[in-house]
Amino acid sequence: MQLLIRLACYFLTISLVISNSSVYAGNQTDIYAQKRLQYLDAEKYFRTGQIKNYKHIKNQLIDYPLYPYLIYKELRKTLHSIDSNQVRRYLYKYGDTPIGNKLRKKYLYKLAQNRKWDDFISFYKDDDSVKLNCLYRKSLYKTGRIKESLDAPETLWLSSKSLPTACNFIVGKMFKYEQISSDLQIERLKLVIRKRNIRLSYFLSERLTNSASLKKQIRNAHHFPIKYINNYSDSSIDLENFLFTHAISQLAKKDFSRAANIWKNINKNRFKQDDLLYTERSLSYYARKNINSPPIRKVLFNSTNYDSRTIESQIRLNLARTNWQETISNIDSFSEPDGRKEEWLYWRARSLEKLGNYIQAYRIFDRISDTRSYYGFLSADKLNKPYKLNQNTVTFSKTELEALRHNPFFLRALELNKIGRPSDTRREISYLAVTLKEEDLYKLSQLAHEQGWNDIAILTIAKTPFYDDLKIRFPLIAIKDVDNLKIDQAWLHGLIRQESLFMHDAKSHKGALGLMQLLPRTARSVAKKSRSIKKGWLSKRDLLDKDRNIILGSNYLFSNLMRFNNNPVLATAAYNAGPYNVKKWIPDKEMSADVWIETIPFKETRNYVQRVLTYTSIYERKLGIMDSKISDRMPDILVSRP
Repeated sequence: MQLLIRLACYFLTISLVISNSSVYAGNQTDIYAQKRLQYLDAEKYFRTGQIKNYKHIKNQLIDYPLYPYLIYKELRKTLHSIDSNQVRRYLYKYGDTPIGNKLRKKYLYKLAQNRKWDDFISFYKDDDSVKLNCLYRKSLYKTGRIKESLDAPETLWLSSKSLPTACNFIVGKMFKYEQISSDLQIERLKLVIRKRNIRLSYFLSERLTNSASLKKQIRNAHHFPIKYINNYSDSSIDLENFLFTHAISQLAKKDFSRAANIWKNINKNRFKQDDLLYTERSLSYYARKNINSPPIRKVLFNSTNYDSRTIESQIRLNLARTNWQETISNIDSFSEPDGRKEEWLYWRARSLEKLGNYIQAYRIFDRISDTRSYYGFLSADKLNKPYKLNQNTVTFSKTELEALRHNPFFLRALELNKIGRPSDTRREISYLAVTLKEEDLYKLSQLAHEQGWNDIAILTIAKTPFYDDLKIRFPLIAIKDVDNLKIDQAWLHGLIRQESLFMHDAKSHKGALGLMQLLPRTARSVAKKSRSIKKGWLSKRDLLDKDRNIILGSNYLFSNLMRFNNNPVLATAAYNAGPYNVKKWIPDKEMSADVWIETIPFKETRNYVQRVLTYTSIYERKLGIMDSKISDRMPDILVSRP
């Protein structure tokens, strides 16, 4: 791989010499072409132990943007024996850079390992690392600053996840000095149970009184909820009441009607407000999966302890039941700001339309039809109005962009990108973005767009109020053999925009890869079934190839389209949630697509489908398809299951 990069750099250098062409934006000559080759040589020499050759080249790279990365490699290799002043000098120069921050963290771990607590304190910089925070507290304790080390224990203790082993020392001291009270222990225990981390809850309960009995209660409430409910009696003990609400939520998964009936008849005065809200949210959620059950409003709304999330669940339940009058009543239950959100204005209008109040309905549709959004486009379709994209680009002069072009962060990002280090490129831009104000962020997004860093450009402009620059927010990419693909360009662009922001090397925490975020097993299955795709083993590297990823992804999307009777809504949902889930969600009677989308049980999939449809409509217009409608891709959801 390194050889291929060097060869690419070599031929780039030759072409520059011959043609004197420009590769940097702004018609600048690539002044670093030769030094880029030297940098790659220096890395190779350092890696292979050819120190004499390495030092010779390193001395010629002092003014090269990636010079700090070379010095990092030197310091990283000698962290076990390095003089702290060397690290301090490096961090003085580069401490605000990604590579400087990386060195600081590695050095801190080494200092902790060597029990150099004073040095640890001097090098520590507050960040979001729980492990380093625990080691910092330990350093304070070991240097006699005991009170300070134990300060604000709740910021460390109240976590729904297991704390790192590095925290064991300071947590032990917090218990020794009684900084973690029983109330704080119970608060974390409840937090952990709400997140269904039951194994951790057993561990935490061991420090509380009657731990064996408490473990049994937790187990019953979570795994055998009806058993806990049957053994429960009116209690003044907060934890027992909390576990009752958890048992109700767990029971609702398996037997909603029974859980709802028990909750309806229970005296709710004994429960805390947060526990009431949690339980009613849970019941509202599971009610949507049981649309034939008795009206949930009678179960929940006898209580005044409901919030916007509970109301939203009621709305979606009533939409699934086509209960339009109840839907309007639910929307009326919102507080003023929530009730005026675009989505609820749309559903008020749809309900009024279904009830025959057309004048009122179309007034509301008209009110939101000019917005560039899912509900705005649907409303425009109701009125047969053209969409308003409101495209607006602010143009900056070359001089106005010059300072950013020469910013050290940006220069490093350029060089890292040229030698094939996309992750490091993004880190440099991310660190730069933190230092910029809104207008400069917009300039940065334009420079990133010029370089073809679409994901960086999109994420950067999202931090600004310049939402109307659709050139940056919705870029077009070259797609090989696009006419031979089974999916149209606009849909393909819309899906890629949602899946990866056009990041060709995107990798999700679930293992999905590339532009279209394919799981390796899915890609192999698609390749095996397709006659048009070359057979053979597909590696992760293959899936990160842009063209191959698009071919496989478009074939998978098409297979879902065929599976679900040419319904783009169901195919899009299946791409995100999987065909099995979508098959389960198909209703028992015909349903309009907008209602079906609004009642998708998974919030992630619901938002996903809405965004892909919206982005597809925007891309249709960017591709010159001006008369298309979002509703054209939203046929009714039929009863027949594929």
